[in-house]
Amino acid sequence: MTTIIGITAFLLAVVERFSRLRFRPSPLFRRYFASDMFYLLTGFVAGGSLVVAYFDEFSQRPRLSLADRALAIDYFRNTTT
Repeated sequence: MTTIIGITAFLLAVVERFSRLRFRPSPLFRRYFASDMFYLLTGFVAGGSLVVAYFDEFSQRPRLSLADRALAIDYFRNTTT
C-alpha cells in the first residue's frame, strides 16, 4: 500500500511539471520544502516504523485464550493457598 501511495505521489509530482496541466506555476522545491520533508520523515517514516515494530513485537508473543487464562488463574489460586 505504501508503495502505491509513493508511486502515485511521484506521478502527480511529474504530471504537475507539465505546463498545460498546471493551475498556476510553482517551483519544484517550494519555500518550505525542508520543513515539509522534516514533517514527512518524523510523522510518516519514523511513526510508521514504530507502528510496524510494535505490531511485530506483540504478534510474536503467545496468545492465551480465555479458557487458558481461567485455568492459569485457577492453578495459581490452588498452588498459593
